[in-house]
Amino acid sequence: MPVISLTSRDLDAGQPMPLVHAHVDVGGRNLSPHLRWSGPPADTQSYAVTMFDLDEPTGVGFVHWILFDLPVGFREIPAGAERKIEGLPQGVQLGFTDWGECGYGGPAPGAGQGPHRYRFSVHALDIASLDVSGEKTTYAMLQYLMRGHVLATAELVATYEVEA
Repeated sequence: MPVISLTSRDLDAGQPMPLVHAHVDVGGRNLSPHLRWSGPPADTQSYAVTMFDLDEPTGVGFVHWILFDLPVGFREIPAGAERKIEGLPQGVQLGFTDWGECGYGGPAPGAGQGPHRYRFSVHALDIASLDVSGEKTTYAMLQYLMRGHVLATAELVATYEVEA
């Protein structure tokens, strides 16, 4: 499968995320980071973006952010697009996260658990819309709906830790 490139002005791969992007429960501002991607396949029609905690001790991780139905010409999410569609194209959907709401929910690992890895993924899709409402779309549903439609994926993994 082809791989597209994902970068951020706010995050460096393998490095700790700045406090501003952490959840308010751990002293952050819950500000979603800037993301930019490039190099999608020619037949890309839309994108889906997710943020997933690979190390949350739930047995299944933890979903922090879901966006989908991003149009093909849109390749950059500005910082601060956490709970609003301002600055994003019309029709973009914010999916339902494990925080129990739609929108960005920053890192908040348990104190003393060590660093958690947060995977930001951008999926180039061969369909223009998943044709579902964001508030009813969980991570599992998104994965199911994207099945067979992913042309390429880009990932950026950053970390966050709350000291004991």
